[in-house]
Amino acid sequence: MKTKRSYDTVAQVSGLTIIYQNIPGILVSEHDHTEHELIIPLNGPLDLLVGDTSIRVPRGQKIFLPAGTKHSVTSPDADSDERLVVLVPLQLLSTKPNVPLRTTVLPSQNLVIEMLFFLFSETRNPASDSVSKALCAVIGASLCAANDPQDPSIAAKLSPLSEVQDPRIRKVMSILSSEFSAEIKVEDLAKQVGVSQRTLNRLLEKELGMGPVKLLSKIRIEEACRLLRETEFKVIDVAYESGFGSLSRFIEVFRQTTGMLPMEYRRVSKRDSV
Repeated sequence: MKTKRSYDTVAQVSGLTIIYQNIPGILVSEHDHTEHELIIPLNGPLDLLVGDTSIRVPRGQKIFLPAGTKHSVTSPDADSDERLVVLVPLQLLSTKPNVPLRTTVLPSQNLVIEMLFFLFSETRNPASDSVSKALCAVIGASLCAANDPQDPSIAAKLSPLSEVQDPRIRKVMSILSSEFSAEIKVEDLAKQVGVSQRTLNRLLEKELGMGPVKLLSKIRIEEACRLLRETEFKVIDVAYESGFGSLSRFIEVFRQTTGMLPMEYRRVSKRDSV
């Protein structure tokens, strides 16, 4: 549902409230929200006063404000007339238990903006719920990456699938590594190896500590990491090239496996290679 106001346009979709503002010289007096808030300047900086702290958010960054954070907003530039504001209900956003929710300035990812404009313009699209969940996952993962006191280590989370002795498991790994982008059924995989599904699961659990579905997911994530390191593919292209059928599923699995978002992994891997 969309409504037109004198100062902005509002879309409510899948529990989120998305506000597109196109107002030069905006001045919003001190206020707070019962939801978490994300503000993204699109063509110029914004100045926020959060308590006694002044924060400038330039184009190319965004700011997250936890629910209940009192703040005021001004536009220092007459041309700073476009911005996106997202209100996220508390129950839709989750982070790691040890990561505090606090006011945080973050990079403004193109993926987030693309998701927001999709939701804003496609409020009745059946895919809106999936995109909304993926958006909340992206925001949560960004906050974790920015505020997690522990330094994330991809190497520790993606252990190598080598040193495997059992020839049946080596064959499984060879098949999955060459056909990871295809739809692979466990039944067909077991037949190619010459064992039952039950035996295949038992062998993999004993040798690798995971079943065939998780193994395939791990191989796909390792391919995604390679593409993020070595190419300039867009995240959605990386998702499909590595065998994931949807962007939201890719983001969810990538975050669970590596502890960060695909673009954050790309940034960290390029930083570490310098």
